[in-house]
Amino acid sequence: MKRVVVRPLQFEAAANIVAQRKQTEEALLEAGALQRAIFNSANFSSIATDARGVIQIFNVGAERMLGYTALEVLNKITPADISDPQEVIKRAKTLSAELGTPITPGFEALVFKASRGIEDIYELTYIRKDGSRFPAVVSVTALRDAQDVVIGYLLIGTDNTARKQAEKAITQLQRLPEQILNSVGEGLHGIDLEGNVIFANPAAVAMLGWSVQEMVGHHAHAMMHHTRADGSPYPPSECHIYATLRHGATFHIEDEVFWCKDGTSIPVAYTSTPMKNEAGEIEGAIVSFLDISERKRAQDVLNQANATLALQYRLLDTADQTKTEFMANVTHELRTPLNSVIGFAELLKDEVPGPLNAKQAQFAADILASGQRLLALVEGILEMSRLDAAGVALEREPVDIDAMLEERVAAHRKAAEARRIGVALEVPADVGSAELDPQALRRMLDALLDNAIKFNHEDGEIGVSARRDDGWLEIAVADTGIGIAPADLVKLFKPLAQLNAGLVRQHGGVGLGLALAHRLAEWHGGTIKVESEPGKGSTFTLRLPLQEKS
Repeated sequence: MKRVVVRPLQFEAAANIVAQRKQTEEALLEAGALQRAIFNSANFSSIATDARGVIQIFNVGAERMLGYTALEVLNKITPADISDPQEVIKRAKTLSAELGTPITPGFEALVFKASRGIEDIYELTYIRKDGSRFPAVVSVTALRDAQDVVIGYLLIGTDNTARKQAEKAITQLQRLPEQILNSVGEGLHGIDLEGNVIFANPAAVAMLGWSVQEMVGHHAHAMMHHTRADGSPYPPSECHIYATLRHGATFHIEDEVFWCKDGTSIPVAYTSTPMKNEAGEIEGAIVSFLDISERKRAQDVLNQANATLALQYRLLDTADQTKTEFMANVTHELRTPLNSVIGFAELLKDEVPGPLNAKQAQFAADILASGQRLLALVEGILEMSRLDAAGVALEREPVDIDAMLEERVAAHRKAAEARRIGVALEVPADVGSAELDPQALRRMLDALLDNAIKFNHEDGEIGVSARRDDGWLEIAVADTGIGIAPADLVKLFKPLAQLNAGLVRQHGGVGLGLALAHRLAEWHGGTIKVESEPGKGSTFTLRLPLQEKS
């Protein structure tokens, strides 16, 4: 067997290599913690691409700013696809003239300077997922490997709508943390576990008035966060930044104040993000903040406008309530004399006072029919007034849908047979029951069936069916009647809306049945849909939740 001799120098060299590699890994992990904290900030967008321009990183700020999720863009599009195409073309022409070389409109125009090692910050209009647009200040950096070969690009975007002047964004995430901090437009400072400042970027210095030397090593809370906006003390134990140190959680606070060197305060929105080492242990926190003075002033204007609108709404609501009460009172007063007219008409029709000739009998029948129609109108208006005034106190209970449909079809069968209209009922065995107000369901079904009979042709057909659909009950009433013109569909469920005066005289009705049914469906959390074609009939679908929505 051959002996292998290992000399002490070989052991020493191997140990040195291992130690150097560990030091390198620790430095990378420390920088990575800072990079992760910055990438998790929602105050600016960070978009990284490969060398071809296809997006590989799309941070929280980019999602918030542009409306896309990362999954919708990663490995699918380039930053040029979310930029104003005319501005991209214009930029390509400008750079071509400036640099004396043809530049293709598209992603190349956005990163051409960066690919040549030229620092590049420019204004560009971004287009959100919903099609809206906003101006942005974009900083572009080429990402290079150890051989100085471009492997991708980093585009940092700041929404320039709220801030008229954007600060220089991050220029290169793979460089030293100090260089990264200096390129962030938001105020940014870090603290250690004791709360002492360990770094501050130029934006923080400009906003707060202290120099970096005056901030580093001093207690951040005692310098800038010691007092609330109302002048009361702000203990560190109640500060969200210190909660980040204690619990490792990220906090975003929309409205507090930081205090400046000159004793004045600025309203800020800030985010505190934990810094962790490779073992996941908290080593400090990074705080990014924005001066929201302009936003606060705009909010004050908006609050004043909202107060004015609220007052106008109350006035309109009062007027509507007055109208509703008036209609209720009028209709209530009309019912008593109408009941007398109908009662006497019935006595005349039944010849209680004495025999009538044919003409007198017809007059009595006309008086009775007109009185009943007018009473139905009064009752309908009164019911709508009640709904408008107080709504409906639904009394839900399990309702056997098959039994309810059989009951209502039977109640309308005589009226259908008088016009030789066939009514077919089809209810599957699995429809079962639903938690509904049975009285309200009867009124909705009666309105749909009454409508299908009135506006159907003689010898026509009506089909009534029901089914379950993923937690919903659907009841369809289809007829072979005259149908509804598309222009009339929009007013179909409006109270007292009659689509055709001639049809009203021919078929009767006061224009309240469908409106009441639709209102009751909405009170159940459902709706009524209609599909119709003139001359071929209509299908009304009542859609209600099987159980009360919480």
